[in-house]
Amino acid sequence: MVSFEQIEILMEGIGPILDPLAIDFLAEAQAWAVAIEEDLAVLIQFDDRKNCLVLTTDLGSTPAGDRTALYETLMQLNYHWEATGGVRMAVDQAGGDVMQIYEISAENMDFGRLAETIAAFAAMASAWRRVVERPSSAESVSPDTSSNFDMRV
Repeated sequence: MVSFEQIEILMEGIGPILDPLAIDFLAEAQAWAVAIEEDLAVLIQFDDRKNCLVLTTDLGSTPAGDRTALYETLMQLNYHWEATGGVRMAVDQAGGDVMQIYEISAENMDFGRLAETIAAFAAMASAWRRVVERPSSAESVSPDTSSNFDMRV
C-alpha cells in the first residue's frame, strides 16, 4: 500500500516534468489542484482505501434547456470505458457541471508516469470541453478517445 506521504513526494516531483502553471495543496480536501492552463485545473486526490489516485476536472456547465444529446453522448462514452482506459464522465448534480474522472493505481507510480497521465487527462478534457459547450452537435463532434487520448500510460 502506498502512503499519503509517498503521494506528497510524487506531487512535489512532477512540477519540473509537467511544467504546470501551479500546483496547490488543498489541505482541507487533502488534494492537489494542478493548473494546466489558465482555465483548466486537474484535482488529484489519493483514495487510500482503493490505493489509487483520482483525477477530476470540470468540463463546464450543462446547457440550459434540453440536455438529452449531451447526456446520451456522456453515457455512450462511459459505456465504452475500455477505449479511454477508464475515463468516465459525470454530472455533479441535476443541471450542474460535467466532470471528467479517472482513477489510476498508486502502486508503482513514478514521476514520469504521473506527469504523462495528468497531461493526457488534461488533453482529453480540453477536447471534451468543446463537446460540452456545443451539446446540440455533440454526436458529430465527439473526440476520438480511442486513439488520441489513451489513458493507459
